[in-house]
Amino acid sequence: MRQVWITVVLLVLSLRAYTQENAPKPKVSDDPLTTEQIAVYRAVLSDFLKGSDGALNLANLTEPLDQSDKACFRGMDVGVIKESVSVVHRLEPSLVTFTKIVLVDPDRQQKAIKENDPQKLIKNAIDDHAKVTDDQVDESVKNAFNTALFTLSEIVLRQTTPSRCGGV
Repeated sequence: MRQVWITVVLLVLSLRAYTQENAPKPKVSDDPLTTEQIAVYRAVLSDFLKGSDGALNLANLTEPLDQSDKACFRGMDVGVIKESVSVVHRLEPSLVTFTKIVLVDPDRQQKAIKENDPQKLIKNAIDDHAKVTDDQVDESVKNAFNTALFTLSEIVLRQTTPSRCGGV
């Protein structure tokens, strides 16, 4: 059971690293985040950390908006969506003040993730027939989670007008 769990963790980390390495680099916006964007990001982070006592490594740059779910963008201005795909924002330290969140450079953190990848320990055990204890595996997985990277995507806030239902 432990090896299945470790395999899943390794697969997720590997796919994340692959997609980040092969994606075109978007432009970093000179504009600061809006008050509304900051409020949304704070709400997401607060909800994610609810009940957690560990620290969180948060990428100091947002990621481009994922357009794979077309239903989310129905009725939105195409220009706003295209801009959100090609531009990212730098997160300000004030976003994480008084939290256990650490803003990190995503490229540097990817290197730390690779260095702490439990796959190295398992590969060593397989290739070199080295004896690996459960404590070593547990420590390796713990280190991998401690170096994990949490990334926020760009968000698009749109104004909507209330619908006039019921003959109003």
